[in-house]
Amino acid sequence: MTALMEPSSRIAFDPRPHTRFATTTGSEVEELIKEIKRLIGQETNLNVKEMRVSLENGRVILSGYCRTFYTKQLAQQAAMKVIGTDELVNEIRVA
Repeated sequence: MTALMEPSSRIAFDPRPHTRFATTTGSEVEELIKEIKRLIGQETNLNVKEMRVSLENGRVILSGYCRTFYTKQLAQQAAMKVIGTDELVNEIRVA
């Protein structure tokens, strides 16, 4: 039980770009972002406000805000359905 309560800041973050998105072209990036936004909107009933999805350093960055941690988790899981887990940074704020 103690392991579950440790702060997430202890998780190592690898700053190297992921090769999966290293050669992604402009139109591919636009399609990827469009699909992630669509799925997040669908899964969260549009409850993530000011939703932004960007691709930086080979990682997909989610940002915006929502009212509950549950909604934040739903958004993350929706994005993971599109891209997988290693390439995702969830910066959505719960406010």
